[in-house]
Amino acid sequence: MEIIEIEGKIDPKKLGINLDDPEAWKIYAEKVRDIISECAGIPKTQYGYRNWKTFEKHFYKELAKLDG
Repeated sequence: MEIIEIEGKIDPKKLGINLDDPEAWKIYAEKVRDIISECAGIPKTQYGYRNWKTFEKHFYKELAKLDG
């Protein structure tokens, strides 16, 4: 497994983001997701932390049924 380190912050100006745009944070977040996805070699999904926490709760509930 390869470890990739990104030191410091990713400068929005280097990503071509207009900081005067009130929606700039969304563009920045999406570009960072692109970078992480590419470096990790995994596909991006539209699921976030809340989705995974909900899934986790149901997953462990079903798993407990199997353990019996």
